[in-house]
Amino acid sequence: MTNAPLPGISASDALNFYWHCVIAAKLIDELPPSTAAKSHALRAVRMATLCATGRNGVQYASDEAIRIKSLEGKRWEKCGLIKEHAFPVSLVCKRVYAELKTNQEGPEVGTGPSENEDLGLTPETIALFQTSPRAWQVALIIREWTHVAWITKEEEDRFDDKKRHDGISIRNRMPKNWTDDQSRFARYDACSISISLI
Repeated sequence: MTNAPLPGISASDALNFYWHCVIAAKLIDELPPSTAAKSHALRAVRMATLCATGRNGVQYASDEAIRIKSLEGKRWEKCGLIKEHAFPVSLVCKRVYAELKTNQEGPEVGTGPSENEDLGLTPETIALFQTSPRAWQVALIIREWTHVAWITKEEEDRFDDKKRHDGISIRNRMPKNWTDDQSRFARYDACSISISLI
């Protein structure tokens, strides 16, 4: 999957996206592995995923969530729905760790987004990423693996149905035997949740 442009995020979300990526890179690169460091890195990655999509950047919804929104006639946030990451944030964070540990050297300073790329970033944020290549590595992983959807509470509860998922909960993991070349929405498929682009 290619890196899609960040969908119409505000200048403040773009700047916060940069800072969360910097913080994640620094925590992973500069602190010894510990529960506290991993917890803070996960939080930085989670916040970066939310900034990457922007305040109104949820691009998907379950058919049931769409039906509820239509009935309610309110904004998505006001319909009692769940904003959910199709690919769990904990797994995005593991990919960030793997990328930074595998490519310890990282790209050279100045290697980052160019102003000619349509990334949804401001020129100021592009300039910041060009000075922080490790943060840019984090940003690329987050951009590639972040897909957020509106679902119902009942649909969210299906992730924990161990009978449905060979004895495991898939709330924070992908289904058993899932591979990178399969759908990023495989958890929804496993839970019979139909997802549409909104």
